[in-house]
Amino acid sequence: MGKHDTVIAVRKLENPEHTLKISDLTLNNPSGRGQLVRSFNLALKQGERFVLTGPSGSGKSTVIRAMRGLWHDGDGSVELDQDTDILCLSQETHVPRGDLRRVLTQPLEPGTISDDEIASVLKELDLRKLIFQLPKIQADPRVLGKTAGRYIPLVERECGKKLARLSEEERQEVYGMVKTYIQDHAENFYPVEVAKFIKDDVKTQLADTLCEHLDNLNIQGVKKPSLFSFSNCKENLARDISRILLQGSALELKYRTKNGSQLGHELSGGEMQKLNIARALLLKPKFLIMDEPTSKMDPASTEKVYELLTERLPETTFFGVVHDLDVIKYYHFHGHLKDQVIDVKPVNSNDPAPDLDLDGPA
Repeated sequence: MGKHDTVIAVRKLENPEHTLKISDLTLNNPSGRGQLVRSFNLALKQGERFVLTGPSGSGKSTVIRAMRGLWHDGDGSVELDQDTDILCLSQETHVPRGDLRRVLTQPLEPGTISDDEIASVLKELDLRKLIFQLPKIQADPRVLGKTAGRYIPLVERECGKKLARLSEEERQEVYGMVKTYIQDHAENFYPVEVAKFIKDDVKTQLADTLCEHLDNLNIQGVKKPSLFSFSNCKENLARDISRILLQGSALELKYRTKNGSQLGHELSGGEMQKLNIARALLLKPKFLIMDEPTSKMDPASTEKVYELLTERLPETTFFGVVHDLDVIKYYHFHGHLKDQVIDVKPVNSNDPAPDLDLDGPA
């Protein structure tokens, strides 16, 4: 608790009048020299949005920590609705481990939000390149079959001599068996989360897509009697070709699928912040706490993000901390922290961004 004897009370109440009520909140400076915030009061009902600005290092993010019960050195109280689900978006852009769908929808049970919904939100946030990470999209036969052509040289090496001994009619018969094998067994070659989307119609299209690559086989005819007139020999050959194509398709899928930690290395800071915004749009929390959620985005992306948030989450209560004064217009109430005091005023969305002093200690 530091050098002070006071403590901040954070309480969750049943059916309170407000989603958030802050009463006489005082935050002590951890150095023991004075206070960061003094006697802050705020009450927000469902759907109301509040934004806090102030100089860097003045204590804005500390207010959020106090609301979350992570800062105890101070006085006053914070009351929250015990039934309100809270989502906190930090300015830090850490992407947790797990597949993309899990990253975006946790803590909900898998499947609660469909891949189609996730894909739609990713498109709106200009994150189309991530859509392929979704199992339903991965199960698209065009996607699964697209790169299998890279394995045609392996088919030639492993099966070319046998195919060369067949007449054109016999080869077409084998290719027909390849299609049948793929239709009967395709789902066994892919991860479970993808395989469940590989239904009969997908398998039929996948078989057609994979077999199109067989037209690129370089088979030099050999003038020898066919050694594969017996049906079981043709079936074995068809099975070998099918397995090469399916295993190749599955390997390509595995290579292109990233977990959360890999995504974190491949995305820019702004893109990772967009992933956080995507979570909010998908989870639709009742209370959204945001600490500089768009600090690494360009102005156009920031505007688009706030338009989506306010349009899609009309029933969500917002508590935001920002340094960008141009986004204040998206909130209902604005508080500016200066000299330990937060002055709260209503926002007129038609007013220009206020001219405030945001310079402060680093």
